[in-house]
Amino acid sequence: IMRVMGKGIADLFMRPYNFKVWAIPTTLMQCDWLGERVATVDAKTVVENVLRQRPAVGWGPNAVFRFPTEGGTGGIWKKVAKKCVPEEKQVYSRKCTALDLDAKTATFDDGSKVTYNKLLSTMSLDLTLEMVGRTDLAEGLQFSSTHVIGLGIRGVNPHDTKCWLYYPEDNCPFYRC
Repeated sequence: IMRVMGKGIADLFMRPYNFKVWAIPTTLMQCDWLGERVATVDAKTVVENVLRQRPAVGWGPNAVFRFPTEGGTGGIWKKVAKKCVPEEKQVYSRKCTALDLDAKTATFDDGSKVTYNKLLSTMSLDLTLEMVGRTDLAEGLQFSSTHVIGLGIRGVNPHDTKCWLYYPEDNCPFYRC
């Protein structure tokens, strides 16, 4: 962050914002995550854009987002699942309560069980490790959690070309909208 953004932007925005996102100071994290999450800056272009009051559209890792017209972002994964997993093997709206790695079974909150050859789980890693009896590994993890709320609004964007607003301040409960 310091090398790419400098001390001013690091202290005013990047460090507090990323602490809200990750719940861990950036100084305790490896730098590998930066490549995908933080676009490098061309200082000359930034200054020129500011002087000409020209927005930098199409820049950065989140420059373009496309959303499906039906089903929201969950619709994307349901379409992927249709191509990868037979429909009768897809499970929705049930909570996994236990995993037995030896028997290769997943048990759900309604008492039903599913056997598997290979398991692809979207459960958080700490809960998965606890379910398979590896609380020793789960206790060593550092992690954060978030609530994602998606709103789609028809009409004119009140913020012109901006699609994300970021909130690094610690007196605000969310980090982006």
